[in-house]
This record gives sequence, structure tokens and C-alpha cells, in this order.
Amino acid sequence: MSLFPPARPALRVRVLPRLPAGITSGPGLKAALAAGLLTVGLNYQGVDLNPGDLTNRQVLVWNAVTGAYERAPVTALPVYAQPRTQALLNVMTLGAVGNDPVADTAAINAAVAQLNNSSQQGDLYFPPIGKPFRHTGQIQILNDAVNVRGQACGGRNSAGSTLMFENGSLNGIVFGDTTAETSSGGVTGGGAVDLRLDGTLKTGGALLKVSKSADVVISRVTAVTKGNGFDVYGSNNTKVLGCRISLQAGSAEERFCLKWSGDDVKRSDGLNLNDTILDAGGVGINIIWDGFAHSLGIDKTKMLYGLRGLWVRNLLASHSNYPQFLEAMALHFDGGTGSALLVEVGRGFRLIVPDFYNLPGDHAVQLLKGPATDPTANIQIDGGRIGNAGGDCIYCEAQYVRIVGVQMTDGSKLGAGQYGALHFGGSAYRIQVDGGWAGSVQGTAENHGYAVKLDQGARYIDIDGLDCGGAQRGLINNSTGSDITLRLLYAAA
Repeated sequence: MSLFPPARPALRVRVLPRLPAGITSGPGLKAALAAGLLTVGLNYQGVDLNPGDLTNRQVLVWNAVTGAYERAPVTALPVYAQPRTQALLNVMTLGAVGNDPVADTAAINAAVAQLNNSSQQGDLYFPPIGKPFRHTGQIQILNDAVNVRGQACGGRNSAGSTLMFENGSLNGIVFGDTTAETSSGGVTGGGAVDLRLDGTLKTGGALLKVSKSADVVISRVTAVTKGNGFDVYGSNNTKVLGCRISLQAGSAEERFCLKWSGDDVKRSDGLNLNDTILDAGGVGINIIWDGFAHSLGIDKTKMLYGLRGLWVRNLLASHSNYPQFLEAMALHFDGGTGSALLVEVGRGFRLIVPDFYNLPGDHAVQLLKGPATDPTANIQIDGGRIGNAGGDCIYCEAQYVRIVGVQMTDGSKLGAGQYGALHFGGSAYRIQVDGGWAGSVQGTAENHGYAVKLDQGARYIDIDGLDCGGAQRGLINNSTGSDITLRLLYAAA
């Protein structure tokens, strides 16, 4: 029996303020509110109800125990608290001065405490004064719909409103509770907007963390740190829009621009990454995807100078019952030393016109086989450019993979010259390659510089219309299977 109601019938009850007679203007409404003259009335299917009308009126209410709608008198409906109203709290009104290097910790904490304990929806506002507000601890938001807000001054990279953290390895701004072993304590709504976060005095921790929360939006935030960037754990429907996250050399811990994770205590469901630049500065990973985290959407995002680009790892073993799903449109990786995409285990991924180029140290894309019980599977790459790598353009051990119209060029050009364009490992199974180009592939050793290589054990490989004319060698087939179909459009001599 479902605990959730089906589409409910067209019966509606709406709570609305009942205005005293003659009140038609804003000033009159404010006066009536101040005088306590406003009451709450009910509107039932478009008809205003007086208190005396409630006795015999009924509505349909969903009963999760019986699994059905049941009729109930209006008076039996629960009474909900009045919605919170919006407030803007300027940290300078509570004593913050932005007189760097003097810390504003006490004033900022007082403002946060006021919003956390308020019935008002609030914006914690940091005005652009030309100097940073400095905080030596952690700003923790524990109330719904609280925005930490600044003001931009001419673009994503401008200083604008700046908040600096000098707090060691503590996190900077935290939305929700970070207590381990509990799934509660998150917030709904709110986020950070039009801020510059400065973590150049940090020794670790994340500049911004979203923990066990929902519908948090991080928009137009520029972050520079010697710790980590954004850490999203156990949260649903998180959005990172129009941001720039940059890492600087500093902490010895594992470094990342963005980490998205969940676990058996609290799963993550839904992260949208749009129009964002992730600059790992040659010291960290651009994106880490860990544990029980489901449904990642990426659009027009650049990953720069990463030890790895998007690293999909440690996804829990039962992921066949909790698939991951990735859709990445126009994902770009440039200047990194490791793979642009490394999938250790996962399924349900689609990359549309990726641009993974200039990777001197590794394969551009690695799709590893995963555990025997839950192999990596169901991956599609549509169009785009993958190459100029120190290893293979695409190395694949996964199952049910489709590669359509991809330009794979300069495999091993920047490395030792020992690889090629497409390499299918021994566990590769049900692979389809439609069109595309494997060209300008170089190799110095025997059996290298290939367009396509099949290892012993690779099965059900179908390659149709791949242009291999620019490769030093065409096909190296070490598979003894009879289920290999090759219809090469053009092969090297």
C-alpha cells in the first residue's frame, strides 16, 4: 500500500487573510495589521467561509493508513503556523565593520543566531565595502530559507562582497547539521548568492558545505581556497549555478573543487551543476562523486587543471537497486594531468558533446569494470572531442557502452607514445561504436598507435563507420571471440 496519495480530487481549501471592510490600500493594510484587526478565513472551492459555516463543511483528506481519501469536517484539519516573512539582516547593523585584519566573528555570529531562531525568512547580507569581512569560526545555518547574500560588482570574477575565513580546517558556511549517524537536522531552501568566499588562510575543510538539506541554491559565488571548495552531502535538489571555485596549493589532505556524496545514513538525490568553472590549480580533483548519490546533471561547465576531472568512485555495491544517472552537456576538461572522466563503478551515464583535451598523464576517459556483482554499465558518449592525451583517448572495461560520432585524436601525443584511440579491455561487453574519427594517433612501440584495440575476452563489439585513416595502425584484435563486428569506413594501410 502506498503511503503517498494519488492525484487528489478537485476540492480545495485555502487559508487567506480576511480584510476588514474598507481596507483597500497598502497603508490601510499595515494599520489594520498593527491594530490586530486581521483574521484568518477559509476559502472552499472559491467560496469564502465564515466561522459559522465550518460545522457542516467537509473536505477530502488523504489517509496513509487506509490508502484512500476520506471525508473530514473542515474543523478537523490541522492548523498550520503562519508562513515566515522575509527580512534582510545587514551584518554591519550588528557591529561588523570589515576592517581587515580585525575579525567580525562576534557580529556575524549574532546575526546568524538571530536568523536561526527567527520565524522570519531571512537574508544574511554582506555589503560590498571594498574589504573582506573576516570570520574565525564556522557560519552554520539551521533555519529554512536563509540566504547568505552579497552583492556582485561587475561579473563572476569581481570582488564584490567578500567573506574571508581564517578558521583552520573547519568548514566555512554550512547549511544544515553535520552530526554523524543521523539523517535529521537539514534545512530546506536558502543558499548563497553573489558572494566571494576567501579561504586563502584556511588549512583544510570546505569553504561551503550543504549537509542533509534540500533545495539549497548556490548562485554566482566565487571561491578561492587552500582547503576545499563545495561539499554536498546527503542532500536533495542542490543547485550550483554560475560559480567559480579555485584551489591554491596548501592543505595536504585530499583536495577537491566539488564533492557530492551520500551514504546509508543519508542519501543524496539530485545535483545540478550549470555554467560553473572548477579550477583545481594542479593540486586537486575537479569533481568527486562518492557513495549513495543519485542523478547528477551538468551543463556548460569547465574543469581546469585537475589531477582528475570527474572521478566517480566508491559508489556503494547495491547501486543496481539505486542507479546513479549522469547527464553532462558540454562538459569541458583542459590542462589536467589525469583522466577527464574516471568511472570506477556506476551506471546510467550520458555525455553529450564533451570536450576533453590536453591531458598529458593518463587516458582521457576510463570506464573501469566495477565489481563483478554490479559492473559499470549503460554509458553513452554522443559527439564531442576526446584526445591529446598521454594514454588512450577512451579505455573501456564496462558493459553496454555506446560511442556515437566522437572525434578521438592524438592519443598518446603528449605521453610515451604507447597507446591509441579506442581500447576495449577483457571485460568489455556489448559495445557499439557508430561513426566518429580515430585520427592523428601516434605510437612508438610495437602494437601501439592504434585506432582500435581489443583485448582477450572482449565480447560483442560492433564498430560501424569509424574513420581510422589518421591512425598509425588500424585494428589490433587480440580477442578470439566470433562476436566481433567491424565495418570500418576507412582504415590505415
